[in-house]
Amino acid sequence: MIDEVARRADIKVAQINVDRPLFEFGLSSRGLVELLGALSETLGRSIDPSVLFEHPTISALANSLFVKDTQDRRAAASDSAPVRDDDPIAVVGIGCRLPGGVDSMDDLWELTAFSEALDDLDMLLRKIPQIREAIRAIQECAQERTEMM
Repeated sequence: MIDEVARRADIKVAQINVDRPLFEFGLSSRGLVELLGALSETLGRSIDPSVLFEHPTISALANSLFVKDTQDRRAAASDSAPVRDDDPIAVVGIGCRLPGGVDSMDDLWELTAFSEALDDLDMLLRKIPQIREAIRAIQECAQERTEMM
């Protein structure tokens, strides 16, 4: 694991302190996910990404994975069910802030799913420059009034 972290962080193995948090090595979220993928391949099983938050250092992560691996081997010896590593990904939350009264995912769906809504979107997009011009005119008028005072 030390070699993998050093390679992904582009630093020498000798610079790795196993008790430092992984994020201190400059690994991005993507880099950490890739590290988990490599570890999953090495161990031959999937690893829950939350393990990085629960065990943020190399030593804690290695200890956790070793203990989990040992427990899994014991469980596998008594259970012949195959291990699946193709679990689907679920989106558990999403947020949006869009113009035109789109305040929820249902509104966004309506806006994009129905042809009438697409016409409304086209109209809304055409009105944005007009709205900007009106705002500029108001600002200019306010500035002129300020200058007159």
